[in-house]
Amino acid sequence: MRSIETIEIRPMNAAHQTGTPIYKQVAMHIISEISAHEAKAGARLPSEDALSELFGVTRTTVRRSIGDLVQKGLLNKVHGGGTFFRGTSVIEQPLATSMISFSEALDDLNLNFETSVIEARRINRPSEIVRTRLEVDGPVYYLRRLRSVGGLPMMVVDCYVPVKEFPNLLDHDFSRCRLFSVFAESYGVEVSHGTRTFCAIASTAELARLLRVSVSDPLLFSEQTARRADEKAVEISNIWFSGRHFKLVANLSRPKNE
Repeated sequence: MRSIETIEIRPMNAAHQTGTPIYKQVAMHIISEISAHEAKAGARLPSEDALSELFGVTRTTVRRSIGDLVQKGLLNKVHGGGTFFRGTSVIEQPLATSMISFSEALDDLNLNFETSVIEARRINRPSEIVRTRLEVDGPVYYLRRLRSVGGLPMMVVDCYVPVKEFPNLLDHDFSRCRLFSVFAESYGVEVSHGTRTFCAIASTAELARLLRVSVSDPLLFSEQTARRADEKAVEISNIWFSGRHFKLVANLSRPKNE
């Protein structure tokens, strides 16, 4: 009989994040540790008593953290048997049904993520495809970012934004800032709605290197257009998702017969 792996969880930093409930901080730390140790399906977490002592919090707090992760489908709790990792490092996202950003969705899941800016520059003569999709004739900003969860690369995002609409946009640090938040807070531009299309493509050598997959591995590819309420396009992006760690989820309803 195969022995059950117990996930080694390291203590949290002594200083807690101001404004974030402690049970959420515990939940985020548990998932980060699971990702860091690349835990396999069925791996067991330490007991609630052990985690309570390790984190210096009450057992009630640990129980609430675990319950939160169980509800999100990341853990499975067996009565009398312990708590187990469900074995999916796949991040489920509602990007087909909501104009929510990837980072906002990760926040909703209480997952730590990192953003790396690979390239950021001004393009004075964008391609015809970019001009057509963004509905502009002038220069654009180009921003390529890599988003990772627990050290695992999840997606590569190429964004194009009109310079005229957002002067000096690249003065912001987009390894820390969210693009749509900068639109709203620095330029008074709110993203109201948009469109996303999805299809499967084969990974190129460059994408394989960034996402740590093999060349020709299947990726989920999305084209996005973000608009203001007056229909003006303010951003277009090309997004490549790692199929190993990403699942697209859509909640659907069937219309009633008249």
